[in-house]
Amino acid sequence: PAAMYETYYVTAHKAPCRIASFSPDGRLVATGSVDASIKVLDVERMVAKNLMPQMQDQGGQMSLENHPVIRTLYDHTEVCSVVYYGMIF
Repeated sequence: PAAMYETYYVTAHKAPCRIASFSPDGRLVATGSVDASIKVLDVERMVAKNLMPQMQDQGGQMSLENHPVIRTLYDHTEVCSVVYYGMIF
């Protein structure tokens, strides 16, 4: 039997996302994109955003304290095709 899973769309990359990697504790996920950026997202906030759309403020935007993207890294010059949590030996 196939595994059951749900898909959530929460990143705001300017180009297609090519890779995603969960932190060892499963609390964060990093996504890498063709736009040469990496976004680090809070998994609990990702789920909450999709389950409770009323978390938005008056202007229809998600408040910063609840937004799933907690960091965006733009210092790359090429497509981000690998993201990894931990030490590389």
